Amino acid sequence: MSHCYHADLEGYDPDAILHDGCPRCEERGNAGIRGLLQLDGHNLELLWRRCLNDEYSGQNGGEEAGYYRSRSERTLGHELYLIGVLLQRREDVWQPERFAAQEVPS
Repeated sequence: MSHCYHADLEGYDPDAILHDGCPRCEERGNAGIRGLLQLDGHNLELLWRRCLNDEYSGQNGGEEAGYYRSRSERTLGHELYLIGVLLQRREDVWQPERFAAQEVPS
């Protein structure tokens, strides 16, 4: 699957991380963690900020409010949000030394 020329897409937004109508962007948007792993550091941070603006704030403004720039971006951003929620529930996950000394339960 390859990218298409984004500027020719209907509803093109130059600030979008992923563009609706582009097969490769839509594939990444639906790929969950695999799609997140394909983002560079800048775009991952940008998606995280948009995710927090849209989902964590509780406003759920969506595309209309200008947080997510495309449906593909919203789909991937929601996956990132769910990972954040999972990690927030286990604050100790940020302390790997706690786990290093323990045996993994079978």
